[in-house]
Amino acid sequence: QARVAEYNEERFARGQEPVAVGIGVHTGRLMLGTIGETVRMDGTVIADAVNTASRLEGVAKEFGLGVAASECVLADLPDPTLYRMRFIGKVRVKGKTKPVSVFDLYDGDMPQIRDRKDKARADFERGVEAYYERDFDQARERLEAADVILPGDGPTRRYLEDMLTWRGGGRPSEGL
Repeated sequence: QARVAEYNEERFARGQEPVAVGIGVHTGRLMLGTIGETVRMDGTVIADAVNTASRLEGVAKEFGLGVAASECVLADLPDPTLYRMRFIGKVRVKGKTKPVSVFDLYDGDMPQIRDRKDKARADFERGVEAYYERDFDQARERLEAADVILPGDGPTRRYLEDMLTWRGGGRPSEGL
């Protein structure tokens, strides 16, 4: 992601639009196999962990994240405090009955985005916490504060939109 950020700075200098690359990261057991025949062979992996990583890639794209990682990834890190990250929430992914806790690992974001995420992180995470505690007034206040610092942030917008939906007669979801 750091290299993508560098590349985007080069593109910006040439007047080109940035490119986005979203990565989903999950850990678990998998099966590696080779399929095909002598002339044409291909390797593949299959497992629930592979499917979850693929779904997290979709979450990264949907929310505009560089790296969307599951709680399993964080649990396997020797020292998670060495990384810039924020808890995005519990996201329902296809093929899972329970939501997956998702984290935005943003060390590789462009410096100006990374700095704004650092500044907005406390408000964002307090807003998410209030959301899950169903204290929607506090959640909205904190998320709106985060939105001022980091306007257009995908996860922030999603929570705010979800709360607007329930104000119109619906109910807030159990997760994103």
